Amino acid sequence: MNETTTDGAAFARNYLADARSELATDLVRIKHCVGQLNDTQVWWRPAESMNSIGNLLLHLCGNLRWRFRAIIGGAPDDRDRPREFSERGPIPKAQLLHRLEETVAAADAIIASLTPSQLLEIRRYRMLSGERRDTVQLVVLQTLLHLSGHAQEIIYITRLQLGDAYQFRSPPAPDAKTIAADDVVFAGGMLPAHAPGVPAEVKLAPASEEVQRKDTTEDSPLKDYLLDVEQEFQDQNEEGKVEL
Repeated sequence: MNETTTDGAAFARNYLADARSELATDLVRIKHCVGQLNDTQVWWRPAESMNSIGNLLLHLCGNLRWRFRAIIGGAPDDRDRPREFSERGPIPKAQLLHRLEETVAAADAIIASLTPSQLLEIRRYRMLSGERRDTVQLVVLQTLLHLSGHAQEIIYITRLQLGDAYQFRSPPAPDAKTIAADDVVFAGGMLPAHAPGVPAEVKLAPASEEVQRKDTTEDSPLKDYLLDVEQEFQDQNEEGKVEL
């Protein structure tokens, strides 16, 4: 075995190990957020045109199964994508998390079974934008980026509802001015910890119609942020870069 082959195999092993680590990390982040919410909060929508955390969990299960089982594994595609977004629940959060855990475990098993040569194999599949032809390596990367993006969206919706009651997994130092690394999307003044104008007395309660109305006004940072996230995914989807 020459040096180039050895380096390629080492890269593949590291890539697969990192992929499994990122998959597990995003699951922990999501469970940490959902664990702080009740069933009503999990199904609360910032606006009718936006998704609840419950919808996002169903969507992630569908996306992970489709990409790992169907595209990479070759299993039949039985995904009902529209229902992931039309569902209004309330499916209990325990059931949603159980589905996600099972889906992630199945995805992890497929990643763990991949060989260096399989990472370079081509998979042909269809997206809303048309037919795709990608390596298995790229399919894995795209899926993890998609998962991470929605995990951050779940963090934001959780923090919006809980405000100062949100519990970080890794508390910052006593005099630290920035938040935990797991929620880095909110660091450095990029986004507020929670939307302004939400009274303290409702931070621990399911979001009321009054809170929803305040948080979806034209100057609401939540509306701006979530719309930007959804638009970014839509733009990438239209360009054939990612399947929502």
